[in-house]
Amino acid sequence: WPAFNAADSAITAGALMSLQAMARDARRMDNMLEDTVLEPENLARLVEACADVAVAQADMLHACGIDGGMMYDDWGLQRSLYISPQSWRAIWREPYARVIDRLHRHGMKFMLHSCGYIMDIVDDLIGIGVDAFQFDQPALYDFEALSSKMKGKATLWSPVDIQKVLPTGDKNRIQEEARRMIRHFHKGGGLIAKD
Repeated sequence: WPAFNAADSAITAGALMSLQAMARDARRMDNMLEDTVLEPENLARLVEACADVAVAQADMLHACGIDGGMMYDDWGLQRSLYISPQSWRAIWREPYARVIDRLHRHGMKFMLHSCGYIMDIVDDLIGIGVDAFQFDQPALYDFEALSSKMKGKATLWSPVDIQKVLPTGDKNRIQEEARRMIRHFHKGGGLIAKD
């Protein structure tokens, strides 16, 4: 993580209530997507209530001596978000910002897992303080563009792509993809190898 120094040997992170996952589970995915367009004010109220719980969880993690919090929210499809970036900003941005701010006030870090392609909101997420992005599908991204956005602000925590590269079983291809990730991210925010 950019803010950790080399003397830090290990960090601990706890799971936080996932804002999107909780709204999705409470309303079902189809209803949540409809709510995004037809009932954005009510969906925003639900997301704020989820954020209240996540903020309280951040306080509890801090009291336990945990170094960071992580949310697991899948926002992307293979080529885009599954809602418009404008809807994401209107409904989700501020609740995420509130949770991240609470963690940062405690001196803690925030990691976000998201499957799919979310480049349209990466700047927003970095702007509200995401410290590390946990992407299992990094091959969906232009590494140069993504590492440029993260440079000095956020870290990529990722395996070699789990859908396009690892399933090939081609050792040379997998190793070359790992080298390509290192070339792009060692100066572009950093890379934490996963799995």
